[in-house]
Amino acid sequence: MTNFAELIYEASENFLFIPFLAFFLGSVILSFKTRFVQVRYMAYMFKILFQSFFKTKTKSQSKYTIQSHKALFTAMATSIGIGNIVAPVIAIGFGGPGALVGFLFAMFFGSAATFVEVTLAVKHRKEMDNGRILGGPMQYIKDHINSVLAIVYSSLAFILIAVWESNQSNTLACLLEPYNIPSYFSGFLMSVVVVFALFGGIRRVGNITEKLVPAMFFLYSISGLIIIFLNADKLPEVISLIFSSAFSFDSLKGTLLGVGTFKALRWGLAEGFYSNEAGVGVAPIPHSMTKTSDPFEQGILSMVSVYSNGLLCMISGLLVLVTGVYSEPGAIFDINMIVKVFSNYFPGIGAIILSIAAILFSFTTILGNGYNGGQCFLYVTKNRWMPWYYGLIGAIIFFGAIADVKMVWAATDFFMIPVALINIISIIYISFKTDLIN
Repeated sequence: MTNFAELIYEASENFLFIPFLAFFLGSVILSFKTRFVQVRYMAYMFKILFQSFFKTKTKSQSKYTIQSHKALFTAMATSIGIGNIVAPVIAIGFGGPGALVGFLFAMFFGSAATFVEVTLAVKHRKEMDNGRILGGPMQYIKDHINSVLAIVYSSLAFILIAVWESNQSNTLACLLEPYNIPSYFSGFLMSVVVVFALFGGIRRVGNITEKLVPAMFFLYSISGLIIIFLNADKLPEVISLIFSSAFSFDSLKGTLLGVGTFKALRWGLAEGFYSNEAGVGVAPIPHSMTKTSDPFEQGILSMVSVYSNGLLCMISGLLVLVTGVYSEPGAIFDINMIVKVFSNYFPGIGAIILSIAAILFSFTTILGNGYNGGQCFLYVTKNRWMPWYYGLIGAIIFFGAIADVKMVWAATDFFMIPVALINIISIIYISFKTDLIN
């Protein structure tokens, strides 16, 4: 098979890359539309984050709103997960070391998409008579496009989140099995804890994620950076390998794009956007619950999530490259590759450190998505039957833990694609109608 034929074959075989390419192009458009807000306001982003930590709580604060950084951590709870550990490893396995360039693109341009969707969500959120806040893409889609598309989006997003809950529940149960914890027990315990947290509303969810998200972020990132620094002498060679692998223009003898480049970008972009969820519309939901009255500031703050996600993915990718485990004979590109790295460099405790981080990743993702799904459910049901939702999400978590969810995993991309496409097209359209940035 010629190189050109091979390229066409892989393009058809991996047709799901096309929607992810659309997410990337949409994010590039939004970057230019906002005049690269992700660069111009980076210092301001950190300023807002630190100021939020030290703002005094007011007695008049509604039980349906939370501080800005708690909204950020609730959003980060869903985007920072097992994907940050596994996705870069899978991408390198299929697309080579150059796939990490795709992650960099997804992080850089995706942050602009997150800024736009969060700014719009805070601007268009609705407050009910009882003080409950309704927020998310369905609100700005309804206001700027039409209510039918908003219902379609919220319905598909609810299904997607239910699938994600099953996936994460099953992953967490698998992580606990080596410790002799039966799947049915971990599933039951997870469902009880998550439903209890959701009954407490955004305030309880925010209080939990405020503590767990920074803990899991620093636990994994610091451990990973220690290993990378111990192999600092290999970094120049690895960085050169990443970019030479990503831009192998000589692969097709005169054609514009080589097979190596196609593979790298296909897997890097797909796994990158899948991991950071930029443009999907999930992040705006918890951000809508912030007590801030400035949509622009919350949009700037939301970019922390995308940058943090990208940092964790780069750490995971660099771990397998600088340690050389990716090139070992018979190497299997899954989470066990990272387990091996941690075990080699932290004898006796490496696997435990990684297990704790992975368990926290899974739990916070389940919790954050549980809340986001509730907002979609409220929109579809016209703010009714919330107790039924809690029972439903508890059942999904339990049965996800004990079921064989291979088919569910396969269905995830197919539900994510229409949800993300509706949202990314909507925010591009709205961004050309509204002034989002100074």
